[in-house]
Amino acid sequence: MVSYYGNLQIKNINKQKTIRIINNSKNNAPAIPIYKSLNILPVAKLFKLQLGKCMYLYSHRELPQLLQNIFSLNGDIHSHNTRNKNAPHITERHSKTICRSFIHAAPQTWYNMPDKIK
Repeated sequence: MVSYYGNLQIKNINKQKTIRIINNSKNNAPAIPIYKSLNILPVAKLFKLQLGKCMYLYSHRELPQLLQNIFSLNGDIHSHNTRNKNAPHITERHSKTICRSFIHAAPQTWYNMPDKIK
């Protein structure tokens, strides 16, 4: 499983330096106002947005079949008739690596989204 946290941190630092250069700002200028003025998202938020889009497509059965089969629904795991039986199942975490993987992070991001966005 691929860990994304370390790579995101490096990319975020490089992106912050780049947006400061593009915006002609000082090296220690706060990044958030610059992101807002350029109408772009920080890397971590952009990643979560893409995870959310992926899970939206999954929930509407619009992902390619190969990706659709990566996730399973709670109803596939157990036969209990719960309100989340049609929600994507979050895999068990036995290590930090699994916690940082796409297969765990995507459903977790979906659960943390407000219902009106889903």
